[in-house]
Amino acid sequence: MEWRKAWEKNWDSMRYCSDSCRRHKLDKNSIHIREAILLLTKKSAPSRPVTQEDIVKYLWPHEGMTRLEEVRRIARILHTEKLITIIQNGRPISDLNFKGPVQFRSV
Repeated sequence: MEWRKAWEKNWDSMRYCSDSCRRHKLDKNSIHIREAILLLTKKSAPSRPVTQEDIVKYLWPHEGMTRLEEVRRIARILHTEKLITIIQNGRPISDLNFKGPVQFRSV
């Protein structure tokens, strides 16, 4: 969450940066995805980042790739919290509006 001048007086009590963040707050499934991303990135070798497909296969081995966007959404949160780095085409991303395959690396 980024600081905004309008929130200056009550920054400590802010929980969500927007209505969209409030609607997409972490539920049990999101927490499960978050823990899986952190676990797999910590266990992986620095030379081999974890792919979004690795996370989906780890959590839902029989569902296929229908949950990629859920994984990406949680990865964006972890990236903004500086817990992981999202990599695309071998470089860390600079824009969270990425498309296509990405990889995750522990910070």
